[in-house]
Amino acid sequence: MLAEPGVSYVDQVRFEVDEAPEAGITSLCADGFQARTFFAAAGDALYRTANDGDGWELLARFPGESAEQVRAHPHVPGHVVLVTRVAGANGGCRDGYKCLHAKGVEGTDAQDVCVPAAGQ
Repeated sequence: MLAEPGVSYVDQVRFEVDEAPEAGITSLCADGFQARTFFAAAGDALYRTANDGDGWELLARFPGESAEQVRAHPHVPGHVVLVTRVAGANGGCRDGYKCLHAKGVEGTDAQDVCVPAAGQ
Protein backbone atom coordinates (compact mmCIF):
# COMPACT_ATOMS: atom_id res chain seq x y z
CA MET A 1 0.00 0.00 0.00
CA LEU A 2 2.88 2.35 0.69
CA ALA A 3 3.94 1.88 -2.93
CA GLU A 4 0.78 3.71 -4.06
CA PRO A 5 1.34 7.31 -5.21
CA GLY A 6 0.58 9.81 -2.43
CA VAL A 7 0.51 7.21 0.39
CA SER A 8 3.12 7.87 3.04
CA TYR A 9 1.60 6.30 6.16
CA VAL A 10 -0.66 3.31 6.87
CA ASP A 11 -1.96 2.25 10.29
CA GLN A 12 -4.13 -0.70 11.42
CA VAL A 13 -5.00 -2.00 7.96
CA ARG A 14 -7.62 -4.75 7.84
CA PHE A 15 -8.53 -6.84 4.83
CA GLU A 16 -11.87 -8.62 4.78
CA VAL A 17 -13.12 -11.22 2.34
CA ASP A 18 -16.72 -10.67 1.25
CA GLU A 19 -17.37 -14.17 -0.07
CA ALA A 20 -15.13 -17.14 -0.79
CA PRO A 21 -15.62 -20.88 -1.05
CA GLU A 22 -14.56 -21.85 2.47
CA ALA A 23 -15.46 -25.54 2.48
CA GLY A 24 -17.62 -28.04 0.69
CA ILE A 25 -16.28 -27.39 -2.80
CA THR A 26 -17.99 -29.99 -4.98
CA SER A 27 -16.31 -29.12 -8.27
CA LEU A 28 -13.34 -27.12 -9.46
CA CYS A 29 -12.27 -26.43 -13.06
CA ALA A 30 -9.66 -24.36 -14.83
CA ASP A 31 -10.42 -21.78 -17.50
CA GLY A 32 -8.46 -22.89 -20.56
CA PHE A 33 -8.35 -19.36 -21.94
CA GLN A 34 -7.22 -17.37 -18.89
CA ALA A 35 -4.11 -18.35 -16.97
CA ARG A 36 -4.51 -18.67 -13.19
CA THR A 37 -8.33 -18.60 -13.52
CA PHE A 38 -10.48 -21.27 -11.88
CA PHE A 39 -14.19 -21.76 -11.14
CA ALA A 40 -15.49 -23.46 -7.98
CA ALA A 41 -18.93 -24.84 -7.15
CA ALA A 42 -19.69 -24.76 -3.41
CA GLY A 43 -22.96 -24.84 -1.51
CA ASP A 44 -25.48 -22.89 -3.57
CA ALA A 45 -22.91 -20.71 -5.33
CA LEU A 46 -20.42 -20.37 -8.17
CA TYR A 47 -17.08 -18.64 -7.53
CA ARG A 48 -14.16 -17.51 -9.71
CA THR A 49 -10.52 -16.75 -8.98
CA ALA A 50 -8.18 -15.04 -11.43
CA ASN A 51 -5.08 -15.41 -9.25
CA ASP A 52 -4.73 -19.14 -8.48
CA GLY A 53 -7.04 -18.94 -5.47
CA ASP A 54 -5.46 -16.02 -3.65
CA GLY A 55 -8.77 -14.17 -4.00
CA TRP A 56 -12.27 -15.25 -5.00
CA GLU A 57 -15.38 -13.51 -6.28
CA LEU A 58 -18.96 -14.71 -6.08
CA LEU A 59 -20.37 -15.01 -9.62
CA ALA A 60 -23.84 -16.34 -8.87
CA ARG A 61 -25.93 -17.77 -6.05
CA PHE A 62 -28.86 -20.19 -6.51
CA PRO A 63 -30.88 -20.32 -3.26
CA GLY A 64 -32.49 -23.69 -2.57
CA GLU A 65 -30.15 -25.50 -4.95
CA SER A 66 -26.92 -27.41 -4.44
CA ALA A 67 -24.02 -26.74 -6.82
CA GLU A 68 -22.81 -30.10 -8.18
CA GLN A 69 -20.50 -29.54 -11.16
CA VAL A 70 -18.87 -26.59 -12.94
CA ARG A 71 -17.23 -26.75 -16.35
CA ALA A 72 -15.68 -24.11 -18.58
CA HIS A 73 -16.31 -24.58 -22.31
CA PRO A 74 -13.15 -25.99 -23.92
CA HIS A 75 -13.59 -24.07 -27.18
CA VAL A 76 -15.63 -20.94 -26.39
CA PRO A 77 -14.07 -18.33 -24.07
CA GLY A 78 -16.34 -17.01 -21.33
CA HIS A 79 -18.85 -19.88 -21.40
CA VAL A 80 -19.28 -21.69 -18.10
CA VAL A 81 -21.96 -24.17 -17.03
CA LEU A 82 -22.93 -24.89 -13.44
CA VAL A 83 -25.01 -27.99 -12.73
CA THR A 84 -27.18 -27.73 -9.61
CA ARG A 85 -29.51 -30.09 -7.76
CA VAL A 86 -32.83 -29.06 -6.25
CA ALA A 87 -33.62 -30.99 -3.07
CA GLY A 88 -36.69 -33.17 -3.48
CA ALA A 89 -37.20 -32.26 -7.14
CA ASN A 90 -37.14 -35.00 -9.72
CA GLY A 91 -38.09 -32.76 -12.67
CA GLY A 92 -39.70 -35.50 -14.71
CA CYS A 93 -36.76 -37.90 -14.43
CA ARG A 94 -37.67 -41.56 -14.06
CA ASP A 95 -37.10 -43.50 -10.82
CA GLY A 96 -33.44 -44.14 -10.04
CA TYR A 97 -32.38 -40.87 -11.68
CA LYS A 98 -31.96 -37.41 -10.29
CA CYS A 99 -32.71 -34.21 -12.13
CA LEU A 100 -29.90 -31.69 -12.33
CA HIS A 101 -30.36 -28.15 -13.58
CA ALA A 102 -27.61 -26.76 -15.81
CA LYS A 103 -27.31 -23.03 -15.19
CA GLY A 104 -25.95 -20.92 -17.99
CA VAL A 105 -23.35 -18.47 -16.81
CA GLU A 106 -22.09 -15.69 -19.09
CA GLY A 107 -24.29 -16.49 -22.08
CA THR A 108 -24.60 -20.28 -21.91
CA ASP A 109 -28.06 -21.83 -22.29
CA ALA A 110 -29.59 -23.71 -19.36
CA GLN A 111 -31.27 -27.10 -19.38
CA ASP A 112 -32.39 -29.97 -17.14
CA VAL A 113 -30.38 -33.19 -17.22
CA CYS A 114 -31.38 -36.59 -15.83
CA VAL A 115 -28.48 -38.66 -14.49
CA PRO A 116 -28.33 -41.98 -12.63
CA ALA A 117 -28.74 -41.54 -8.89
CA ALA A 118 -25.93 -42.73 -6.64
CA GLY A 119 -25.70 -46.51 -6.57
CA GLN A 120 -27.75 -46.98 -9.77
